[in-house]
Amino acid sequence: MALKNKGKWIFLAILIVALCSGITFALAKLNTKSGINPEASVNATPNSPSNGGVGDGTLYVYIDAGRTTEAPTNPAEKYLVLYGKLYYFRIAGITEYSVGQTIHIWANYEDSDHLIGDYTVGSGGTIDFEWTIPTLPYQTEIKYKYGLKLTGPNPDWHFAKRTTQGVGLTLVIPQVPLGVLGATSAFIAAYGIKSLTSKKRLFSK
Repeated sequence: MALKNKGKWIFLAILIVALCSGITFALAKLNTKSGINPEASVNATPNSPSNGGVGDGTLYVYIDAGRTTEAPTNPAEKYLVLYGKLYYFRIAGITEYSVGQTIHIWANYEDSDHLIGDYTVGSGGTIDFEWTIPTLPYQTEIKYKYGLKLTGPNPDWHFAKRTTQGVGLTLVIPQVPLGVLGATSAFIAAYGIKSLTSKKRLFSK
């Protein structure tokens, strides 16, 4: 009987070790993905594209067609957008092009430019457009260009102030900070403890 109970407690110890290992691994993975760099956060200019060419137009991203509710932002003031979701955009304060002039809007990500469409500059240097965020690697930054063409003098395009950063819902369980791995480890440990503390098993003769 003592040997049998000893085996049960060894099994419980293994479960606890597995749970701790799972939590440690999940935390390490979470920190790696977040890419937190305190020095970069302090020294970097919030939400400004790194390769220059920033124009006067400022980007705004909304979750509703009426453009009344802005998308959430991270500490660097980049809009957080979900892959595969339609968002409603506005670039306001454009001074490089006149009201009534038609210009292009591009999305710039992974070192490539992708034409979103052609739009006419409205009152106050404003352009409204809609766009569905493509599926990209986790936390890919998307910059937005506006202008006449991508090449030429002075230049003929400008980056909008502010950018977006893509996020996904993969392997995320609401209210479980460590996601699927943490939830699974907790479930296994809880099940093992329940089994080992059962009167029928622990005190059977």
